[in-house]
Amino acid sequence: MNQDYIKRVNRILTFIDQNIDSELSLGKVAAIGHYSPFHLHRIFKEVTSETLNSYITRKRIEKTAAMLMHRKELSIADIYLQNGFSSNSSFTRAFKKFYSVSPTEYRALSPTQFSKIIQTDSKNGQAKGLLAAYICTW
Repeated sequence: MNQDYIKRVNRILTFIDQNIDSELSLGKVAAIGHYSPFHLHRIFKEVTSETLNSYITRKRIEKTAAMLMHRKELSIADIYLQNGFSSNSSFTRAFKKFYSVSPTEYRALSPTQFSKIIQTDSKNGQAKGLLAAYICTW
């Protein structure tokens, strides 16, 4: 893979992460990497194994999920509007596709439900309850 492509796509990824809550048009994002919109689609998918649109949507969903768990004082509408979603239906559909629950159900769940930190079953064969043992020794 061409190192120049990787550098330019990394510049694009940084730009997207820093501007995830604003309008990210294809033309604007392509200009950051000095690509034509058509060429950006092809190169972005080759470098990241993800389309540009799916990457942006995933990053927005991940950010809204964190806000749903940690910013209980904000309404769901405030959260999706702050993160670049234009309507409740598009946000709810994308969120449910990613997490298999609605944003309201997600917010009601325990924060540990989706956290990988507290999970006791591991494909690496770690013992169950290992974290609990450390917590209890305080």
